[in-house]
Amino acid sequence: MVMTLLGENLKSLKKNGKWVARKARGSAEFRGTLRYCSPNVHEKKEQGRRDDLWSLFYVLIELHCGLPWQTVRDKNKVETMKMNISDKHLVQNFPRELLLLLEIMHLNKRINKQRINNMFYDGLVALMKRLGTKPSDPYDWETKEQVEKVLKFAKPAAWEDAAQFFQSDPINIHAPPLPLAPQVKVII
Repeated sequence: MVMTLLGENLKSLKKNGKWVARKARGSAEFRGTLRYCSPNVHEKKEQGRRDDLWSLFYVLIELHCGLPWQTVRDKNKVETMKMNISDKHLVQNFPRELLLLLEIMHLNKRINKQRINNMFYDGLVALMKRLGTKPSDPYDWETKEQVEKVLKFAKPAAWEDAAQFFQSDPINIHAPPLPLAPQVKVII
């Protein structure tokens, strides 16, 4: 599974040739999807990495066992539910391998993207091991015939074995830079 977080909070500006984070606004208007937005969005606070994680977490909870507010359409009711729900109730049927992410989202420290990526990946790997599944397993809604048809023509993806893929260095990231080709001057 490859996931990329994109959102309002990842916007950056280029200043003097460098990427710099935008300064936080005093108040931010509601943006996003009511069902998945973080509590900060309801409170009109500036969004950050933590808010992307809340959104991802809400999506994963809904896919796994459903959100308590998934049938509620009233913005104020959803906000009240999000603000008052206990972690224990929110994640009561959620896989334990991913619960450490919830603890980090409550910390008042800056979130390290690489640490979160590693924790999320490690949690998914641990969950797949416990369940005896692998990334190439069919989805619940796929029929055996559909899977066989796809597998007949598909080559295994290089990234399915992430450790081997990154050790193989397919684009020479770990190699020394190549010398530049000699420049040829053309005089007319």
